[in-house]
Amino acid sequence: MNDQMQALARRAVACKHWQLMRGMTLLDGGLVTGERDGVPIVYARDGRHSADMLPDLTDPATLGCLLALVRQAWDDPSLCANDAGAYDLMFWHVYADDKFVSLGCQTEAEALIAALEAAP
Repeated sequence: MNDQMQALARRAVACKHWQLMRGMTLLDGGLVTGERDGVPIVYARDGRHSADMLPDLTDPATLGCLLALVRQAWDDPSLCANDAGAYDLMFWHVYADDKFVSLGCQTEAEALIAALEAAP
């Protein structure tokens, strides 16, 4: 994962609405398989994983979990991330019920994290 995506992962983890969810993949290759007493259970393929447990924002299942967190944070199941292609540029936003929650983001992950950061 490049530095920009790693920085986005750190932004996600810093959000007040952030939580690890079953199905998320971590940067270190770990897989969140569940939760016990509020503590995530992580299966580490190589037997080790990092203390910060950053999400792999290139993983489709992790992006789906991030979308679920955004919907939960805004209490709006209709929120979705869309690309608004303009000429050769792609910009992502999160939109629902005639309101933009995030605008002008370069990736779907960035749009979802901006929406999570902006959640009340």
